[in-house]
Amino acid sequence: MVRGSGGSVLQLSMRRIHHLVAFCLPYEFEDVVAEVTGADRIEPENYQVLEFARRVYKLGRLATRSRRLARAIVPRLAVTRLTRDYDLFFPVFNNAFELFSLLAVPDWRERCRVAACFISEIWEQEIPEYLLELLARFDHVFLGVRHPIETVARIAGRPCTYLPLAVDVLRFAPYPDTPARAIDVCNIGRRSPVTHAALLRLARDRRIFYYYDTVRASGENGRQMTFSVGNASEHRLLLASLLQRSRYYVANRARVNEPEIIEGKEEISSRFYEGVAAGAVLLGEPQCAPGGAAPRLGPPAARRLRHARPQADRGDARARGAAALTRRPGARSARRC
Repeated sequence: MVRGSGGSVLQLSMRRIHHLVAFCLPYEFEDVVAEVTGADRIEPENYQVLEFARRVYKLGRLATRSRRLARAIVPRLAVTRLTRDYDLFFPVFNNAFELFSLLAVPDWRERCRVAACFISEIWEQEIPEYLLELLARFDHVFLGVRHPIETVARIAGRPCTYLPLAVDVLRFAPYPDTPARAIDVCNIGRRSPVTHAALLRLARDRRIFYYYDTVRASGENGRQMTFSVGNASEHRLLLASLLQRSRYYVANRARVNEPEIIEGKEEISSRFYEGVAAGAVLLGEPQCAPGGAAPRLGPPAARRLRHARPQADRGDARARGAAALTRRPGARSARRC
């Protein structure tokens, strides 16, 4: 148990179990909630034990079709016993498979007056129904994606609402001491090989400052650019510092290079919130509008970037205009964008 500053909110965080760079954003959300509310936080540590117990539960649930019997055969877990009551229980999950960690806090429902949770990412064809049943004890469920809302609500039997992703605006905004935008283009995470090759040519031939990942691609067909992070808060600070110094930031819709996963159900990615908060000019492919209409993007990013250097001054002006949004009245009172 990580004690807060005496607030009446209880969190459950996976930060000591899962360290992928993509999970730093939900952990940033947790940090903002804890800063605002003074929340206590439970951080399970033994992933191997939890994962083995989850698999045993899954086998028992599918074999017996009984939640009670499935729980009875789960190996004993190291649990955290709550010593006081809370007004709100608000766990944040990176994905639905982390829901099983609720069993590490067996008395959370009895000790918390209201319970709501946030699941950052869940795709319809990957929904684990045997785990979503655990959501039935919550008062409300929030998802960071919009397409599975009805399916999750039906399985859980609880109200389910789309809560878009966000960033800590006060961390990413380049004000009041605006740094020079020395990085011409920042392109991290999933990327188009065509766009990346075009930017590499610019970096070699015209000596622009192109910042990109050099980690080895992983996943099926090498389409994921991911790595583990030692400290999520430090990594987010580094990313904010990079974007505050970047003219252009490549931002695409979620899982843009895995159409077989999204199956046409496009979602906005955190890149858009990060870039706007930092005042960078965004390049890339956003999600379609809810009605299915394709966005007006203009020429492909790789073609536009051929002329990045001659248009640098104009790009800087656009970046200043985008960043000015963070200076409008009330912007500093909005912790999340």
